[in-house]
Amino acid sequence: MFKMKSGKILNGPLLFLLGPALILCMVFVAWRVGQQPDDSHSAEDFFSLPSDNISRVDLEYYVHVLSGAQMGGRESGRDSGQQATRFLLAQYKSSGLKGFFNGAFEQKFSFPAGIKQGQDSHAWYGTDVASLASEPAKIDVIPVGFAAPSFGEGPLVFGGYCVSAPARGFDELARINVYGKIVLCLRYGPGGKKGEFEDAISFRSKYEALKRRGAAGVIFLRRPDTPPVQAAMFSGSSEVGPPSVIAEPDFFYDNVEWLADEDSDDTDARAYSAHLGEQIGWIRIHMDYETEQLEGINIGASLKGTFKPGQSDGKKWIVVGAHYDHLGLGEFGSLDGPGEIHNGADDNASGTAAVLEVAHSLKKLYAANPGLIPDPYDVVFLHFDAEERGLFGSEHLVSSEYFSGSNVVAMLNLDMVGMLREGKGLQMQGAQ
Repeated sequence: MFKMKSGKILNGPLLFLLGPALILCMVFVAWRVGQQPDDSHSAEDFFSLPSDNISRVDLEYYVHVLSGAQMGGRESGRDSGQQATRFLLAQYKSSGLKGFFNGAFEQKFSFPAGIKQGQDSHAWYGTDVASLASEPAKIDVIPVGFAAPSFGEGPLVFGGYCVSAPARGFDELARINVYGKIVLCLRYGPGGKKGEFEDAISFRSKYEALKRRGAAGVIFLRRPDTPPVQAAMFSGSSEVGPPSVIAEPDFFYDNVEWLADEDSDDTDARAYSAHLGEQIGWIRIHMDYETEQLEGINIGASLKGTFKPGQSDGKKWIVVGAHYDHLGLGEFGSLDGPGEIHNGADDNASGTAAVLEVAHSLKKLYAANPGLIPDPYDVVFLHFDAEERGLFGSEHLVSSEYFSGSNVVAMLNLDMVGMLREGKGLQMQGAQ
């Protein structure tokens, strides 16, 4: 995806130089990532820049390195992300370009990287309050950090999917009293992950609905056919609220004879369970975790090195950017779950490669003809870290002393440019 944020329209030599160069980069990157673009248009149809300035070999090399197994998925703040940082720094330090951050190429920042499970995250179950006190069964759980670490105890009741979507005519929680109770919630909702209640089936949506109704705690039940859930997927909170955890289904299937049938794909999308609100035991849950902070690094360079703190008035920047991080081993944000390297060739080694190649190309062209980019203009190349974690790198940069909106003429943000899908082509956002 090709995103453009602009207060003005680029014109003259800058548009002629940047636009076609970026388009050709995207075509070459798409070729490398795997889907051949339409060959009915040649490079000459797009522009007449010297062919050796935008190199297919260079782009292939960048994508190959950044998405290779040895890079480990480029997770922000981890060893794999630091490898990607070192690679980008090496490219820029040998390029002849100027470091954007007052002469330096890197900008460090810290960001929240999910939560780490504490040793005391457990649940204890009994068929009634007496058995919970005398011989409880211990259950391993994963903390869901929507509230501060806390403790809860009470009767365990079945909440079905715990979906509350009154505007669509389906509200399980309106049919039961959850006040002061621990509620067991099935995963997703009627109709599955892609059913008609998609906006009400997230962990967060269910938790907030139960919190408003005074529930003493929440146990989310993982379905056997879904990827494992990791504590790192949740950001943590300092707010007071009922504890919430995720548990594997086997224990509850074994102790509640009808539960496995309720948790099947055959459930009618509009049917309320006959067991809704039924008490199925007594439970104590302890949600224990610590938040984790990691260090990310933005990379920035420019053609002219015009930025100096307090001396950037009147400068006009065209920013070409892309995030360079990805999902690592998939412990957060993965559709397939953790364990395997998420290479991220398209998202976003492709955009990163395009920015690198445009930076090197413009450096050559500007050195040969400085009149191509007249004062007060400069072209800035930015690589953001921790985008997958929540846009932390870009947010840090725009709130820092190194950024002023009054200096930016336009930003060209390259994200997932490696897949030119048939019938869709190049998507441009924010360029109306």
